[in-house]
Amino acid sequence: MTREEFTSMVRNERPRLVKMASRLLGSEHDAEDVAQSALLKLWTMRDDIPNIRTVEAYATIIVRNLCLDQLRSSGVKNRASIDEVLPQSADDPSPEEQLEQSDSLGHVERILAGLPDAHQSIMKMRHVEGLEVSEIASIMDMSEGNVRVILSRARQRVKEMFIKLQIS
Repeated sequence: MTREEFTSMVRNERPRLVKMASRLLGSEHDAEDVAQSALLKLWTMRDDIPNIRTVEAYATIIVRNLCLDQLRSSGVKNRASIDEVLPQSADDPSPEEQLEQSDSLGHVERILAGLPDAHQSIMKMRHVEGLEVSEIASIMDMSEGNVRVILSRARQRVKEMFIKLQIS
């Protein structure tokens, strides 16, 4: 890949990568750093890029992995993304309802953190980012059927664990 081809690809992909990282990290500044690191990694492997089926999907995976690494290393929780998953009531909740929602949110976060990385990623892409199964399949380099199976298993596991926590 020539320098001009790479520059053109970066111009097209960088905004999308920054946006994705920003959603995962909750910080525009950190998102810029992650996108820059991902593009640097692509530049260092530019000779291998022609062998990659979908460069956009590969870049997305690099950004996702860098974000997950950063979240793990800093111990930061992406609470805003989880908040978007839970339904919001039309009325202002009472203090008791707020406490219950906060407790439920904590349970859901712990359950999601216990899922395998692929399950976490697919759940976030589908329920937080609103991506279609076909888009997730392309990003994860999986079949749509495989994405559906993983999504179903992850949902079922979250449901089972949440019910167990509510009973105890």
